[in-house]
Amino acid sequence: MTARRRQRGTCRSFKASLRERYSTRRPALHRARPCGVRGTRTVPLGFKPSKVVYGITLKSGEALTPQNLFTFSQVATYRAVRHLCSYEIEVEVVGISG
Repeated sequence: MTARRRQRGTCRSFKASLRERYSTRRPALHRARPCGVRGTRTVPLGFKPSKVVYGITLKSGEALTPQNLFTFSQVATYRAVRHLCSYEIEVEVVGISG
């Protein structure tokens, strides 16, 4: 077995152990507190949004383009979009004019 395969297997078993460890805490992790409303509401465990919108504003007030974002922001946004799209969640990135 190659080192890479061993590493992959270790990662899978680690993820499985985390799932087992936190499965009893799952309901508490899925609580959300709406703004301005007392109390809590729970989000169903199977909830999957149909669309996620990232709103980004630039200090300079320019239009949002990939070239205007810092390199780290470009990479983070790309990875988030790729990950969400793998779950078939529509993603939109919009610029917020100040």
